[in-house]
Amino acid sequence: MSTQDHASPAGNQRDRTAAAGELTELRLCAADAAACDAAFGAEAGADPGRRQRLDGLLSLLGAPTGVEVNRDLMIDLTLARVARARRSAVDEFAGPAFAGGDLSPEDDDALEALVAAGMDPSQTPGPLRRRCERLAALLGTLSVGKSELGPTNDLVQRTLARVQESVQAEESRLSVAALGGMADSRGGRVRFRLADVVSVAALVLIGFGVLMPVGQTLQGAARRTACEGNLAAAGLGFGLYAGANKDVLPMASASPAGRPWWFVGKGPEQSNSANLYTLVRSGMNKVSDLACGGNARAVFNETRPNATDWGCLEEVSYSYQNMFAVERPRWTGGARVIVLTDRSPVVLKAYNRMVIDPLENSPNHGGRGQAALFNDGAVTWLKSPVLHNGDNVWLPRAIEDVIRQLTRPRAADPLQGTESPAGADDVFVGP
Repeated sequence: MSTQDHASPAGNQRDRTAAAGELTELRLCAADAAACDAAFGAEAGADPGRRQRLDGLLSLLGAPTGVEVNRDLMIDLTLARVARARRSAVDEFAGPAFAGGDLSPEDDDALEALVAAGMDPSQTPGPLRRRCERLAALLGTLSVGKSELGPTNDLVQRTLARVQESVQAEESRLSVAALGGMADSRGGRVRFRLADVVSVAALVLIGFGVLMPVGQTLQGAARRTACEGNLAAAGLGFGLYAGANKDVLPMASASPAGRPWWFVGKGPEQSNSANLYTLVRSGMNKVSDLACGGNARAVFNETRPNATDWGCLEEVSYSYQNMFAVERPRWTGGARVIVLTDRSPVVLKAYNRMVIDPLENSPNHGGRGQAALFNDGAVTWLKSPVLHNGDNVWLPRAIEDVIRQLTRPRAADPLQGTESPAGADDVFVGP
């Protein structure tokens, strides 16, 4: 409205008529539209008087004007688009993530290039420059100058902060249908289907099923090597003892035939393991030389002063040739026989009044076999307790003969703890 229009009644009439017609069509006159654009920061050359009156009218309605309108509107619109896009990504499981809420891939790349170039289109790559110029022009319609935003670009910081809060709130409610956590080449969220998760789990289980036996095999091989090393060390102890005792094997008592021999820790007169412990007591071997890692109760460090035996049957890792006999083998000379093996499963079960299996391997190695020391110092690995000559190292010959006569050779009466070897060539180890 100009000063000349206010001074002329005819001008006033024309304004009223024009205003009535424009309001009927729900449009502002050109001057008022320019003032509105200036008030909202979209037009710089509007009539100051009209803009002042428009600001006064808007202030009566409690509506913000100027830069604050653009700030709040930009923030709210950004959050609304993010929320809408995330709902679309969750609800439309089979559809593309953020459908309807993202820029096109070309605009996305151009915007990233524009930001990287400091909002200067001339510094962007040639193929994207034209699109970057259009984006810069579009962003320039927001008439928010650097002086209004402050030196730290407060508007951008506030917008990003509120967007990040919204994203974090959504991520706390993620479901299997819309898992997040990774980004694609354009920074979008990657979603996994339930079938994908199941497939990955299946691969893990298959891999574990393949690697677990390999790991157990390697562990078993290491334990077997350690046991063979222990028996080799015991062989040196046997040799030292035999050299100082006329070639006899270690003994702690007279060990007469027919006496109980499996009461470990109850005294040398009733424990064959006390005969083996003589190597430790005489200093020929350390207690760790006679301890297998496959025995959970094995003793690696002796803390008892003047000990003459292990404390109980479960602590014994290796079974020694039963010396409670009339005739005993020697360290060298005579028949070549086994004098020490991994502990006997038959003695363990028979002592606890359980059914025995004469063909069972030592528990030290998970039933895969047992290491054995011969009376010439040689160490070998046995896959079965039955030797080539038919001798079962877990049993005396008398019980072996009975088993051969049974229709079920893997079942036998338990030991009584008083059995003896039939002769020097009858291997019968225990405990």
